[in-house]
Amino acid sequence: MGTQLIANELLAFLQQKLDVMDEVSAIQICASNFSEEDIAAAKLLLFTTLNKRDKMVSRRRDGTKKSIQDIITLLKETDPDDVPTFVAKELHMLPPVTFDHVDVTSLLKDIVSLKASLADVLVKLDASQNTVTDLRKEINDLRNEVSVSRSTPDASNVNTCRTAVPKTKFLPKDTGNGNEDDEGFVKVQRKKRTTRTQNRSGTAPKEPTSCLRAAIPTTPMYVSRLHYLTKKEDVVTYICKRTKYQMRVQLLEARRNVGFKSFVVRVPNDGLPLVIKEDFWPQDVVFRRFRGLIPQDSTNDTVFK
Repeated sequence: MGTQLIANELLAFLQQKLDVMDEVSAIQICASNFSEEDIAAAKLLLFTTLNKRDKMVSRRRDGTKKSIQDIITLLKETDPDDVPTFVAKELHMLPPVTFDHVDVTSLLKDIVSLKASLADVLVKLDASQNTVTDLRKEINDLRNEVSVSRSTPDASNVNTCRTAVPKTKFLPKDTGNGNEDDEGFVKVQRKKRTTRTQNRSGTAPKEPTSCLRAAIPTTPMYVSRLHYLTKKEDVVTYICKRTKYQMRVQLLEARRNVGFKSFVVRVPNDGLPLVIKEDFWPQDVVFRRFRGLIPQDSTNDTVFK
């Protein structure tokens, strides 16, 4: 629903400015620049669009400011993906916002967050530069080794080099090692170059009942707007009936009382085209690929094997 465009100047203003403005300033600006009829019409439009008209409270006293507060509350309590995009058709109706109306505390928090992010980026950049330097040094060392090995005579022709060493200094005859020849030379063999360790993949047949098997690559999906009585087992059972896959399901804890449940479903990559379709899920159930970090709560997983 977020891609739907609806023209309403009041709702467009609030939708764009609530992130940088406190509620008190937003209510004062809207009450000063919009008429009571405009505010009532915007409230009715928002509640009707979100199918919340039966929960809309009728205001008799101070209906202007309280109606604006109702609009702000509904915008904040609703998932942004479920709210349509409101636009302004009459730009001259949009009220001006000065620096006095901006939430300075929120801006300071954003600045602090940006500074922390920038510092983290700089640390990672330094680490990356050090890694690049080490890699370049390693590449140069490998090139030097290759150059030395190419300059050495071929092993099939001359695998051994004869080095003259005076017997009286390094190889006396009473050593008894037997490596020197009659002319006083000792054979020096070049050591074989050891190969670097590389990853290799197993080829043994897969055993379904074996506890040792490769992990299946998955893609997390966000499934929401489910009835508040829905359990993780219900989601797993529904998916198993419609596909051949048995998937892991995790319940997402809501930060506020929203009246519905949301889950994360780890879908195997080869089964993602089946589950990402609209006709796979029941009507009015919201789904998409999961964005962000999945909460680390192992007790919240349901795994069916």
